[in-house]
Amino acid sequence: MLSRKYYKHFANIIKVAYEQQYLENASITGKIENHKELSIISELNENLIELFRSDNPNFNENIFRNACNPNLKELKKQLEVVWIWTIMILKCIKNIENIKLWF
Repeated sequence: MLSRKYYKHFANIIKVAYEQQYLENASITGKIENHKELSIISELNENLIELFRSDNPNFNENIFRNACNPNLKELKKQLEVVWIWTIMILKCIKNIENIKLWF
């Protein structure tokens, strides 16, 4: 039987996978939204829940699900920061190109 320590590690792995997929998709679409790769992670999560439930009668599915869920508000903030920095960098590059034209 697995201990709570292992459930926490698995939940963190799933949470990080969700966050990375949300941010990867957001880098393409510009927004935090569901897409097909998330369904793969969700299916893996459901399989782990079934395994843990069969392994330990005290396993709390709701606590595990909550621990796996990414903080979407925080991800949106991260995305906004990335877009702001991207715009600033592009403006700097444009200014450098304009300076080169003067020489």
